[in-house]
Amino acid sequence: MTLAYLDCSSGIAGDMLVAAMLDAGLPLALLERELAKLPLGGYKLSVREVEKHYFRALHFTVECDDHHPHRHYSDIRDMIMKTAWEVPVRETAVAIFKTLGEAEAKVHGCALEEVHFHEVGAVDSIIDICSVAIGFHHFGIHALYASPVNVGSGEILSAHGVMPVPAPAVIELSRGIPIYSRHAEKELATPTGMAILATLAKGFGVLPAFTPHTIGCGAGTRDLPIPNIVRLMLGEEASAAMPPDIGLLTDEVVEIEADIDDMNPEWYGHIIARLLEAGALDVVMLPAFMKKNRSGTRLTILIDPAQLMPVARLILQETTTLGLRYRTMRRIMAKREIITRETPFGAVRFKYATMGDTLLSQKPEYEDCSRIAVEKGLSLKEVYARLAALPEKQ
Repeated sequence: MTLAYLDCSSGIAGDMLVAAMLDAGLPLALLERELAKLPLGGYKLSVREVEKHYFRALHFTVECDDHHPHRHYSDIRDMIMKTAWEVPVRETAVAIFKTLGEAEAKVHGCALEEVHFHEVGAVDSIIDICSVAIGFHHFGIHALYASPVNVGSGEILSAHGVMPVPAPAVIELSRGIPIYSRHAEKELATPTGMAILATLAKGFGVLPAFTPHTIGCGAGTRDLPIPNIVRLMLGEEASAAMPPDIGLLTDEVVEIEADIDDMNPEWYGHIIARLLEAGALDVVMLPAFMKKNRSGTRLTILIDPAQLMPVARLILQETTTLGLRYRTMRRIMAKREIITRETPFGAVRFKYATMGDTLLSQKPEYEDCSRIAVEKGLSLKEVYARLAALPEKQ
């Protein structure tokens, strides 16, 4: 399975991502053949190589005639669902349009079915979104991550008149996505591009641990102080097993630290629960002596690299700390597996740790043991002892 990472330091737009996919190896002939299944006409695709600040990239353009109707979300949804594409491609394209439509509906204060797409409903935007859905499944991408998005600044002229940048729909679509503005008073992130990220991306932040094998560069139309390019990296997750004689796994994690000396200690239980719900791999608290001879707490969180920005934002929102430290680390792990076993107490989950063919440990999960102790009127210690006396898994 393929992992993908998008570098959005120069923004994101549908045509830029399509160009990056083509540069990464999506065959143009395949794309044209699949797009021909849509009941659309009056357009032509063109692809050319360009240079942006001495870096090469592909530029993708949809050339349309001037006689295409504006469409509502339901028109586009029905058009896509009637194509002869595979179900996942149809569902991905519709999901992106729904995300986009819901954002437009909120901005304009109307129902989704009443949204009247202007630029978005044009043929080029339909082609962009459907092309991304086709490319996403052509590459077999099972997880997409992205950097924080440079959205630009300034003003743009749209079908609704002059609007600030980021546009209202872009701001609405950026909920949960880290954004910033740098290097250009221009629109760098379009609603179509943000809808694609909001629908498909699993996380945002630093580059996750993976082994890239293909890189595609898609160019925008802007002339900026930085290359106006989206970079798409395709590869495999870097959690593959080490050599068989070692029998261990490796991956990459981020450790976040915060020292806190001015917070109500009653809040820590709530914060730990929120962090674990957000995907933290581990949360540890240690006593610390801080400036002015105050006692405090060092909060340490272990996370997947792609979760850095969401978890950092959560810590700043839920605690009194004003800053965080983080570092990326490699870790070595035994292979772990949760298996449900039938026991005298019923079904119980056990965690098994192995190193190659060697069983390192097997132990029941705490939550199951606690539940059994309450249900059976036993001490937790006795439940653990009885389960430990069971024969090892064969």
